[in-house]
Amino acid sequence: MKIGKDMKIKAIRSKVYRWTGPTAPARPNLSVNPMDALNSLSDTMGSFRFHDWLVCEVETDDGIVGIGNCALAPKIAKEIIDQYLAPIAIGRDPFDFEAIWQAMYRSTMAWGRKGIGMAAISAVDIAIWDIMARLSASLSSSCWEGGPRRTFRSMRPSFTVSPWTVWPKRRKAISTRASK
Repeated sequence: MKIGKDMKIKAIRSKVYRWTGPTAPARPNLSVNPMDALNSLSDTMGSFRFHDWLVCEVETDDGIVGIGNCALAPKIAKEIIDQYLAPIAIGRDPFDFEAIWQAMYRSTMAWGRKGIGMAAISAVDIAIWDIMARLSASLSSSCWEGGPRRTFRSMRPSFTVSPWTVWPKRRKAISTRASK
């Protein structure tokens, strides 16, 4: 299995799937968008329900396939992926995900900075990240940094309340255990 500069994206395939099964009707008293103020309360969300779904597959030359998806206008997103985004990503190293994303984003400058263009970029990007996840899951962690890790550093968002300020007694107990 090749890793790094030797691995290349070989193909990008996208397919739209359509839900043909039953769907639940909207509740009669549900107000979901500004048009409800003009019309009688009806099924104004009927056109917004996601009955179509795009699945994007990115395949490497090693046969690893990553899967991404898109639910926002999937038929249009498929055309964007097939015509504009696939030629940019094919032949590139999937681990160079930031450069691939920037190239896709910058190539859609005239029309893709929001909405369907971004959803299509996201579908390809999710598939590339899926390739990296599948590859890292298949490698043994004992090959990295001298053996398996016994502890992991966790991160928390900086906007959360710190447990050190909320629970001073717990802070003392934790710091006492950590110093032993």
